[in-house]
Amino acid sequence: MATRLQPYSEKTILELVDGIYTAAADSSQWQMFLERLGRVLGAPAGAVHHQHFQSQEGSLSEMWNLDPSFIEPYVNYYCYRNVWFTNSPELIQQGGVNVGTMLCPEPVLLRSEYYNEWLLPQNVHHLLAITIPGTDSVSSNLSILKPKSAPPFGEHDCALMQALMPHMQRAFQLHNRIQNLESRGACAAQALDSLPTGVIFLDGKGGIVLVNRTAQAILRRTGGLKLTSHGVEAGFAQENAKLKTMVQGALATGNGRIAHSGGVMAVSKPGSSRPLYLLVAPLRLKSVQLDKAAPVAAIFITDPELEPRMNARHFEELYGLTPAEAKLAKALAAGQSLSEAAEELSVGQSTLRSHLKSIFVKTQTKRQSELVRLLMLGPARLLVEIPAPEKHP
Repeated sequence: MATRLQPYSEKTILELVDGIYTAAADSSQWQMFLERLGRVLGAPAGAVHHQHFQSQEGSLSEMWNLDPSFIEPYVNYYCYRNVWFTNSPELIQQGGVNVGTMLCPEPVLLRSEYYNEWLLPQNVHHLLAITIPGTDSVSSNLSILKPKSAPPFGEHDCALMQALMPHMQRAFQLHNRIQNLESRGACAAQALDSLPTGVIFLDGKGGIVLVNRTAQAILRRTGGLKLTSHGVEAGFAQENAKLKTMVQGALATGNGRIAHSGGVMAVSKPGSSRPLYLLVAPLRLKSVQLDKAAPVAAIFITDPELEPRMNARHFEELYGLTPAEAKLAKALAAGQSLSEAAEELSVGQSTLRSHLKSIFVKTQTKRQSELVRLLMLGPARLLVEIPAPEKHP
């Protein structure tokens, strides 16, 4: 085996293997790996791409020394005409290491639309690829590319890629798992941003892991709380000491050392008689964290003076209200009385009472307090638009 891999030394192979797993854990490193592998193989370009066996849909996830303006045309058009993948589909489906001439005879390649309109403008002619069949009939491919003026890939080059292939297979599996975890994390972060309650996640040492959109708005509008290098702090010493005690208890529970439920407290806001209301709670997450601090405690913040802007159209869609009824429902959900709503909407109270009776029927409620409770507990509460923050003087 050592003879077959000449002139590639064991040191070179080990460095490439290390680069594969580095890129698998950190997708930003794939370009660096492609460059390293390309230089070893004497090739000036490379890509990581994915192709569906049946539909021939394709994507380019990483490129090195290829023109970025060619990505969109590939995804929308040329992936379906990529003769390196459509000419010998059985080789792609079984996976392995292939040079371009194994996948498509050169005369067929040179006559193809794919070659003349996508490869040739980028000065690409020779291909050496590792293909890994994956789930859902999708292959993951690492391709190293040369111009026509360069010598074609040879036996030693293919032997090197064969040595790297099992590591590439594990790397693609790991990369896909990490991407799935990160995608789930991004979805969770977006969901947290839709909440009308501020949320701050803390790691095992009290450091900030995540601050949702509402919490950011509250922190910018008030002087009651601030984020520091040590975590979250209250503006007044006595309240800060209480907050620190609750956070430390929640962190200890989240780290599995004690059982402490956290607690609730009010935090004063300078210049306002209405405080912030905080709930500090431990988190016991069992998910794997990759190169990120694991959240072990959360602080939930409610600001009674931060009034979310509910969209009246949501009440129309949810409860079948007319536009006029939806405007009244929105005003009542914001805490206005019937007379205050009449003044804001420039409508007589008798008209609003008629609207209210209709709203009761459509929402199957009987009293104004019951209606407001329904509106505030319904999904429209999660479809709010947070007002632009006002900086505290």
